[in-house]
Amino acid sequence: MANFERDSQLPAYELIHRSRTESQPLQVPCESDDGLDKPTSKLPPKPLPGRRKYRRFIIVTLITLVTVIPLAMLIYMIRSMLPDAQWVGLELTGGSCDLIFTPNSSRLQSAFQINLRGEAHLSFAEAKFADLFFDLLVGQGGRLLLGAVSYLVFMDALLRSMEITPVSYKLYASLVFSPNSLLATWHSIKAVSTTKGWRAKSYLIWCALAMVYVLAFPTLIESATGYVSPSSAGFNMANGTVIMADSDKLTSCLNVTDGLAIGLEANHTVVNGPPIHVFDIFRQGGFSSIILYIILGLQIIWTIGMYCVWLDANIASELVKTGRTIRGPFRAAADLVEAMNETLGHEYCVYTDQEIARELERSGEKLKYYSSLVDDNELLHIGLTTEPSARLFLSRKQPYGSEDTAKRR
Repeated sequence: MANFERDSQLPAYELIHRSRTESQPLQVPCESDDGLDKPTSKLPPKPLPGRRKYRRFIIVTLITLVTVIPLAMLIYMIRSMLPDAQWVGLELTGGSCDLIFTPNSSRLQSAFQINLRGEAHLSFAEAKFADLFFDLLVGQGGRLLLGAVSYLVFMDALLRSMEITPVSYKLYASLVFSPNSLLATWHSIKAVSTTKGWRAKSYLIWCALAMVYVLAFPTLIESATGYVSPSSAGFNMANGTVIMADSDKLTSCLNVTDGLAIGLEANHTVVNGPPIHVFDIFRQGGFSSIILYIILGLQIIWTIGMYCVWLDANIASELVKTGRTIRGPFRAAADLVEAMNETLGHEYCVYTDQEIARELERSGEKLKYYSSLVDDNELLHIGLTTEPSARLFLSRKQPYGSEDTAKRR
């Protein structure tokens, strides 16, 4: 009776859960009558997959070439389209109506000059919409694509590095859970001074530079595009009208304020002031060839660099070659928890993130991938450890599981 009264105070869902667990033992995976596996939350030990095929190397190499070669061709074409280093103004030549170009002292205007323009004449609303759509599609879409590619490459390279060189908790967590972020960039830069080995240092430096480019890509695209109002040279006349510079009505151009002062009648063609730019009411969209030239060059460097890092990881890393990577949050989280249990124990379920991070940093321990060797020389476990002397040895013949499973076997 006492037990019934105590149990009646529990929530209904807890009573149901208890009754199920007490009455129904855990079922092992088996096949149903229709031949399909019944759902289960328990995963059995599993051997490592075989080595990856060389077809992947061929495909990735072809994708890299297809990306780099057109970009290099565009750079070559744009070189002939670069504007003058200085923006130009207009000036009269003596008493004729011919114009000469006068340099402006600002080189910054030349860099952002939209000199590669389309032929379409758009209203302000149409030009604004086209500019925003292009920035969203190419700028943000490009950053999403570059971020996805860099994440795959960074995870392989991180695994390659951690087979030999330990890394800090913060660096590991920021790269696998917050890739291509300011936080990951900062921790990569910070770790350069404390990481041993030129290969690991080079990887961290490249990661930081590559992530900066990915973060800045939308801004670069936005600065390279824009819309302008086309303009033509014209003159303010003494009678208040404006005549274009290519008009047949221009017979002489004298920069005076009053044509009568030099004996001309008021109806003669007399320029009142310097030549001006007469702007069209429509807009034209286009690019700054200088900034576009810079973006294409950076993209080529980024693509080749990412390919080299990916190639090194897929050739030298034992785990990457077998397909046992850390791509995805669940795989990375499972590895990280195992190492955290070594450092913190198992009693940190109510601690805040700040308290856990502070304790992990205070411990000074670093992470490294390892494999466990058990009684009969079978390699049955792969995971993260804080033991700096741990080594990684792989066997594709035996199944891998938890260390507890290895002990039971």
